[in-house]
Amino acid sequence: VITNSIRYLQRCEGMRPDVQHLDQSMMTYEWFKKKQARHFKHIKFPNKIYNPYKEEGYSMKTFLETNALSPKRPTFLCGGWYHDEIATHLGGGTPGFKTWPVGPCDRIRPDSQHLSLDQWVQEAGSMTPNYDPPSADKYPDGTWERVTLTDYWSARHKLPYSLLMYAIEHQDDQGALNQSAQMFDTLIEIHPNPPDYFYKNAGIAYGRVRSPVSGQRPNHCNMIHNFARFLLSTLE
Repeated sequence: VITNSIRYLQRCEGMRPDVQHLDQSMMTYEWFKKKQARHFKHIKFPNKIYNPYKEEGYSMKTFLETNALSPKRPTFLCGGWYHDEIATHLGGGTPGFKTWPVGPCDRIRPDSQHLSLDQWVQEAGSMTPNYDPPSADKYPDGTWERVTLTDYWSARHKLPYSLLMYAIEHQDDQGALNQSAQMFDTLIEIHPNPPDYFYKNAGIAYGRVRSPVSGQRPNHCNMIHNFARFLLSTLE
């Protein structure tokens, strides 16, 4: 869905031809650089093939160090890493780089590039799709439309969830928790049939917020309300 939809928009609709789009799995084929590299004018391939275990291969770390350090050409990850070069039990990913959720994709930044919470949320908000999606019942399971709709709601959930994880990792950062709690409220309000984990994560966020969110009932009430909805939805 990710690869073909972008190709369609660029080649058929003429949208954003300046965006260079690479398929990670295609980069692992020996023919890719020889046949396709000429189409990517601003991208340098460090070796013949994306495979850190081959003599003529390169790692994603090397590829990003070669191509993703200039702020003038931001780099994004859509659909996850093809291969984690950091052990899974340590969080996965690529050494020397972090991913910051911004809409359907993640912005790739060097570890050394610090970003304020407000900058992150502002950038993510500007890149999050904002439209009125149809009901999930409109499309049967297994259709591309249903997959795309599920991906849309997953993208909307990613930012408040990431803010919650950020807050927990930073001694319950209250700014991140407040942002997360309010985003979960909005998400639950606009989703036609919120999944149970929306309620669970909202309850966790409210349980860690120390001061009441402006204009709302006490946090413990919001926490209990969301956990109750979570338990009820898991019983159905």
